Amino acid sequence: MGAPDSTEGPESNPSIDAHHQMRTDLESLTLIWGGVLICNFVSKKYRRISPLVLHLLLGCLLVNLGLLPETPSQFINTLSELAITIVMFSLGLEEDVRNFIAGIKQGDSERRERALWKTRILAMKCVKRLQTKWLHPLLN
Repeated sequence: MGAPDSTEGPESNPSIDAHHQMRTDLESLTLIWGGVLICNFVSKKYRRISPLVLHLLLGCLLVNLGLLPETPSQFINTLSELAITIVMFSLGLEEDVRNFIAGIKQGDSERRERALWKTRILAMKCVKRLQTKWLHPLLN
């Protein structure tokens, strides 16, 4: 009997590693989804608290307590990117293009109006400063 080879054992088996990673991912997803449901219930019960704030707080707590990993696995990362893509796509389907363009035009005109008022105020301040620093000493 020779010494046991260090490459043998359950740690070196890729199927066991993949199974462990899948189990970890499912546990993480279950924990996240359960927490989201609880946060939504709490935000409906106490209407003054936004569910977004509770979701952020939940994520911070779960990661800082060590219940979720700091860096997501490849599966969780891909799933989150897919979810964001689907959300953005569905928001795009709900938006009317004419309404969107009208909002941009209105925003541009409001921005121009604000810029014009800021320029007027700045010009008035400059004129007042010129009067107090240069013209009053010359006239007195």
